[in-house]
Amino acid sequence: MIRFIFVLSLLFCQSSFAKEQRFLLENMRSEIRVPNYTNDQKRIVVEQALQIFQRVNTNETVKNAVHGNRNFNQGIIDDVSKNYLQMSSEEMILKLSSLYLAQFDDHLNFYFPPPYSCYTSELPFDLQYVTEAGRSFYVISYVSDFDIVQKDGTVTALPGFELMTVGDELVSYQGESIERFFEKRADLNQVPKVNFRARRERWTPVWRNHRVFPMPSEDKVAVQFRRANGTSYNVEFPWLVNSNAACLKPSPTPKTHSVDLATDLGVGSEETRHLIMNPKNFTGPLATGVNGVDWVMPVNTSNKYGWGYLTVGTKKYGYFNLTSFSPQITVGSGYTTDSMMVLREFRKIWETLNNDVTVKGLIIDVRNNVGGSLTLSSSMIQAFSPSPVLSSRFRLRNTEENLYLYRKIGAMPGYEDMNRQRIMLETSISTSSDYTDLFPLFHTSDALANRAGRIFFKPVVVFTNNACYSACDDFVGLMQDHKAAVIVGEDVQTGGGGANVWTHQYIQTTYLPAPGLNWETLPFGQNIRFPFRQFTRLGDPSAMVEDVGVMVDEVVSPTIADVLLSSKHEFEKLAAVIDRLDVGVYIPVPAEPGPARWLDIEKAQALSFQHAQFKSYSLEPQPLAVVGSSLTHVGYSANRLPEAVLANASFALHIKEASISKLSFDAELQKAETLRVFVEIRTSTQQSFVKVLSGSVSQNIEIPLPKTADGKVEVIFWTSSDQGFNLGKFQISNLQIL
Repeated sequence: MIRFIFVLSLLFCQSSFAKEQRFLLENMRSEIRVPNYTNDQKRIVVEQALQIFQRVNTNETVKNAVHGNRNFNQGIIDDVSKNYLQMSSEEMILKLSSLYLAQFDDHLNFYFPPPYSCYTSELPFDLQYVTEAGRSFYVISYVSDFDIVQKDGTVTALPGFELMTVGDELVSYQGESIERFFEKRADLNQVPKVNFRARRERWTPVWRNHRVFPMPSEDKVAVQFRRANGTSYNVEFPWLVNSNAACLKPSPTPKTHSVDLATDLGVGSEETRHLIMNPKNFTGPLATGVNGVDWVMPVNTSNKYGWGYLTVGTKKYGYFNLTSFSPQITVGSGYTTDSMMVLREFRKIWETLNNDVTVKGLIIDVRNNVGGSLTLSSSMIQAFSPSPVLSSRFRLRNTEENLYLYRKIGAMPGYEDMNRQRIMLETSISTSSDYTDLFPLFHTSDALANRAGRIFFKPVVVFTNNACYSACDDFVGLMQDHKAAVIVGEDVQTGGGGANVWTHQYIQTTYLPAPGLNWETLPFGQNIRFPFRQFTRLGDPSAMVEDVGVMVDEVVSPTIADVLLSSKHEFEKLAAVIDRLDVGVYIPVPAEPGPARWLDIEKAQALSFQHAQFKSYSLEPQPLAVVGSSLTHVGYSANRLPEAVLANASFALHIKEASISKLSFDAELQKAETLRVFVEIRTSTQQSFVKVLSGSVSQNIEIPLPKTADGKVEVIFWTSSDQGFNLGKFQISNLQIL
């Protein structure tokens, strides 16, 4: 059976800590305030907010089509545009906030200014959506016992805390059935029952960060819960307030906000009290054994990743947990979030798990991961993919504002990538299309996505839910599209965040030297985040990610028992998926595109690499010398090497003569310590790396070719390097089929 910790023991451990203190919202409303704006400051905020919303926000047309909010949006836009000078500062800010929130786009955020943004309101419990006997409902997943600081400074206990138990079902909220409560909220906000609603509805009834969300209108919330034995109880909780001391600290310069989706929306941050289905965020003694995982390195709120081993019965599985695609690793006495350095660290972990013969496969847990670096999400795929990675493609809205922005930025030295996108905008803006053609980004290019090659060859399951968002959507979609893993979800789809984000402050701080850039500084250190470029799957403009997410291959819904036993039964089901895959065929051979792919071999013969270029992965050709039957690389950037090798050194043989039994070639490597050359043999029933070359090599190599029922064998030469550049040399020549 799985080794696990009961949530009861988790709660017992928590009680040994000193209680945190909270204030009552009813006593803090005068402190949670919007500063007074001058008329000119109001103009700046309104103009900049509407400029971004209407003409830069890449999802505006998509959201109107999905949610039908055009009339609602236009009403707010007209009201604010005409009447902002007559509005109070708070009324104006709340109007703009409601416009942004109504789009149901976690990438689109109108931030409140401090001191309003320095506070969070919360209730002392979290919720988890579970399914039992065909019925889905919310249960308590975590409870928090706070001390309450009263207006006169006295400290009192939180009434009603002792009644709650993890696993109790939420029956009603503010006197209404929970079903009707959420239905009314959907109607009020004009929200259809799309995936976004399922994400946000779990958080906002119990937790609101006032960087993004306004204060609750009520001071108290009446809730009813039902225990496992069928008895019900009612309790009324006050909204509790927590403050960010650093945000409130006086400063000679206006406060600026970092952009952290997890902090804003409450997933993966300490402020949310750690959603129980993501309990690995706990630090200290609770980390070991959580979720039944024997941690080698536990996840916490600093590193945002961890790994270990999961044992089910007598079988052992690798477990890799990632709560953000912007994790940090230790470097010397400091830390870094550099995606390439993080990737190197991750690859060491996956290689360790791959080389452990007792490990059956790998579970990659990205539940509640709301994104981060798209560079990391696209670069991770190659470690598991049986084929070259085609990274996500992006597109821009065809607007004059975007064109203006790109003309200013693209003309600056060092922004050639932006200049190429400017040319696409200029070409397409005269058309009736809403968007440009798709294009790759420099930092998510195919070159980067194939830089190091595959390193894990056992079954992989990606475990996700509908709180997996943005870069997490990208990762899950790419793993599915490249047949690198089976996608198992607690929900039928991921969160549906299909864009990369910029902020108003980012444009100002990064591109301010651009002459005439009309982005005025927002007062009081305010900021606005927005989806800038939209991405789709596999270069298909119709394969939307926004609002759609990634449909999972299999659903494993959490039950109350999973809440109580830290996902015990879910992990048993994930292990069963790996067992089902572990039949010697780790990744299926891609379907044949046509007869021309296979080279008929009817006799022993020499082959030229020039004759092996018919297997194409639609990757850009690179400077790889092809001389006779030699494949040569000398002193070129390893960043671009995999595409070059794969475009020229992959071939598929249809062996028609029974006496043909082996492949022979001469290999020479010089000063290639950082470079490894792999020879992979792939058939319809198995695939494996049969030869690994590194260091200094000069020899003839013979590799037996397996006998197959259909006579078909694929041979692929791969390269991998842990360094950005390789100054050595390799040459493969005299290729013979014997």
